[in-house]
Amino acid sequence: MNRRSVTDAAREAKVSRATVFNYLRLGLLVRYRRPGLDKRTFVDLDALLRLRASKEAGGADCAPVGSADALEAGRRGRPLAL
Repeated sequence: MNRRSVTDAAREAKVSRATVFNYLRLGLLVRYRRPGLDKRTFVDLDALLRLRASKEAGGADCAPVGSADALEAGRRGRPLAL
């Protein structure tokens, strides 16, 4: 898993930060956070690139990435262990 901050992931995937946050809100990506005072949001860059490629290929209706447990953990802001 290749976790990056939303800003870095958006830049590398050539999408806007708003697009990444929309994917998070829709459950298409999982949100990760570091424990403590760090409030940055991290996403899996590989999952974002796959999602972007799927959308470009005409896959307008994309299913959420991962299991229901992973999605729930993402909504809670699962701590990111580095």
